[in-house]
Amino acid sequence: MIRRPPRSTLSSSSAASDVYKRQVYDVSGQGDEHYGPGGGYSFFAGIDGSAGFISGDFSAAGLHDQLDHLEPEQVVALFGWVQDTYEAKYRRVGVLAGTFYDSNGSPTSALTSLESRYREGLSFKAKRAALAEEFPGCDSKWTQTEGGQVSCTVHPTTKAKRYPRMVTVDNDRCGCALKASLADKRLKRFPKCATKEDDTCPT
Repeated sequence: MIRRPPRSTLSSSSAASDVYKRQVYDVSGQGDEHYGPGGGYSFFAGIDGSAGFISGDFSAAGLHDQLDHLEPEQVVALFGWVQDTYEAKYRRVGVLAGTFYDSNGSPTSALTSLESRYREGLSFKAKRAALAEEFPGCDSKWTQTEGGQVSCTVHPTTKAKRYPRMVTVDNDRCGCALKASLADKRLKRFPKCATKEDDTCPT
């Protein structure tokens, strides 16, 4: 268990806490170039800069661990960053008492909530991947004379014709649907499509 010392006493090359569970990593040695004085990530050394990773605000005000506002997919991004960067490159040396761990090193309700949103985000990510396979993205173009258009090529294997549709369960993105799927309630025709079987639609 590591208790937070005054910020002024922290060495920029001694340790960096990860962004969501306040797990502390020793980044000395190979991390000196990045986390040492003057390094590109020196602002992460010795503090929990979770919120800054998402917001891009690396000022003192932006580097904090209050993450209740994060969407599940943003939490997945945070977990991925720690897994691919800190866990892959550095040695974990402890946890920091505070928001996510109590003074005994036990997880707090804040960590339980964050991990719940992580699982929710993974589930949503898997659903989006399945949708992307079922309804692949459309081709799009814009010209000054015709404006925006979306279109679909034929299925790469069966060569069956596909049609552009708004995928309502995926932020109304354009997806290519086979004829047999056009009645699917998750799909909506583009308002400016002349007919329901147009393979190119103005947007």
